[in-house]
Amino acid sequence: MTVLTRARAWALRRVRRWVIGRVRQRPDLGLQKIGTAYGGWIVPTRLLGPTTRCYCGGVGEDVSFDLGLIERFGCEVFAFDPTPRAIAYAEPIAERQPRFRFMPVGLWSSDTVLKFYQPKDPTHVSHSVVNLQGTSDWFEASVRTIGSIMAELGHASIDLLKLDIEGAEHAVLASILDAGILPTILCFEVDQPVGPIRLWSTIRRVLGHGYDLVAVDGWNFTFVRGGVEAAPAPLEGAGLATATAGPDAPRISFGIIVLNGEPFNGYVLRSLYPFAHEIIVVEGAAPAAVNIATPDGHSRDGTLDELRRFKAEEDPQGKVTIVTAEDEGHPDGWWPGEKDEQSRAYAKRATGSYLWQVDIDELYRAEEMARVIEMLRADPTITAVTFKQLTFWGGLGYTVDGWYLRRGATYYHRLFKWGPGYTYAAHRPPTVLDAEGRDLRQGHWVQGETLAGLGIRLYHYSLLLPKQVIEKCDYYGRVTFTKRPAAVAWAHDAFLRLGRPYRVHNVYDYPSWLERYPGPHPEQITRMMADLARDQPGELRPTDDIERLLGTWWYGPGRRALMALDGIDRAARSLPRRVARRARRLGRRTGRGVVRQVERLVHRP
Repeated sequence: MTVLTRARAWALRRVRRWVIGRVRQRPDLGLQKIGTAYGGWIVPTRLLGPTTRCYCGGVGEDVSFDLGLIERFGCEVFAFDPTPRAIAYAEPIAERQPRFRFMPVGLWSSDTVLKFYQPKDPTHVSHSVVNLQGTSDWFEASVRTIGSIMAELGHASIDLLKLDIEGAEHAVLASILDAGILPTILCFEVDQPVGPIRLWSTIRRVLGHGYDLVAVDGWNFTFVRGGVEAAPAPLEGAGLATATAGPDAPRISFGIIVLNGEPFNGYVLRSLYPFAHEIIVVEGAAPAAVNIATPDGHSRDGTLDELRRFKAEEDPQGKVTIVTAEDEGHPDGWWPGEKDEQSRAYAKRATGSYLWQVDIDELYRAEEMARVIEMLRADPTITAVTFKQLTFWGGLGYTVDGWYLRRGATYYHRLFKWGPGYTYAAHRPPTVLDAEGRDLRQGHWVQGETLAGLGIRLYHYSLLLPKQVIEKCDYYGRVTFTKRPAAVAWAHDAFLRLGRPYRVHNVYDYPSWLERYPGPHPEQITRMMADLARDQPGELRPTDDIERLLGTWWYGPGRRALMALDGIDRAARSLPRRVARRARRLGRRTGRGVVRQVERLVHRP
């Protein structure tokens, strides 16, 4: 790989991040993925109905999206594809389904005849008029503009346009926007390879015509025309009732490991209870928790008593099971290993159709959980789900971000299909195998970026309370795999005192920073914080120093500098080894220099 190729790849990643940063959260749209993992698209379901007219460019050999629009919403679908295999596949479907109309033509910016170049892999069906894969074999076929097809069919407007047309999307989008054809819903794939300038200009053109980017799924983008209002959302609780009712409802077994989980315990259990087939809570300490556990390996903050109280007083349906090390044959009360055994303890007791792992400082908004469960109901082929987390720091109004999180640590594998013969293989990272020994993330894996594009996230309150953070750092300072012997010192210097404003994440080897968070929270966490403020205000971290820091003139520019250096550091890692070493040394020196200069400002009298 040449330096130019690496630079191009780095620029493409930067543009893609710019695009994702423009996703507008629209929970009112009812965003859901319709169709298979390969052929499905995220669409605003509350804008769809029997009068919705859909144009779908690119059929291939998967019309699960097209048929999903028809079967779920009664839409009228017009599909276009000139490739011979697509024609042979689609025409029999059109004969059986009257609301699916197929035209064997391609889409382009003019009415003409073009060469369609075959893919390198002859088993693939999609051909490209722009010769994406640089092949020499081709066939010729007619192509039409959207406007020309609309005129032939007598359509004054269309409501949804989907483009999966192997590189032709840029020309087609430009032509319809210039012609003033503005579908309510615009879905298109940016096929690879694509240059960063081409990607930027196409997305910018669509945004410039008044569209909101509402979902990103890999290289599939969903836009909704600005100002369009969705149908009223169902009454509160209706989504929950739909998601958890009926014989086909997914049965969710929640699995929790906890040590010193107060004050979170009751609030987290209440948040899960309405969605749960069962909740299996594994309490107790692993060996590295010797400093923060009782001599017999249990929580020292009353967690076990609180769990038993909850089961006795707040578990009318008998959903909660409490497991300790003694129940698994460890009479001294201590769990062996580093959480693998604890995870397996709840997994082997799970009787649901899905296993959802939850840490005691992780919560979800109820409406987002209902949407995830409805997604599982609608598509039983899903085998694993990963969530993108928001990490809260010191209060509900602040999150932490940084190099460590941006390099993959922000994604948590949490939800897995479950059944007879399935096994929980490892806790780090969470890995579940099916009855044949296959990793479920090699199946139909819904990734965190997809859910984030739908406005669904994991709300992680791991750096919220002083007691919680100090105990967490004591544990991770003792386990060998983290290599963080100074974790407790970091907790006192960076978390309690905010003396290291660009090392605020507990993985302190990487630069990190604080940002304001103005968005919503799960109901139970807001209740917990309100209860603490009323009854135990000393358990909360003061936030006046956070406010002062975020209000300084220099913190924002320093944060942006570190964001830019993150991209440079990652690009340097893809260079030849000798050059990469020099570039990384320069990047680290520059990054440390930025951090040192800013921290001098912090400590200046």
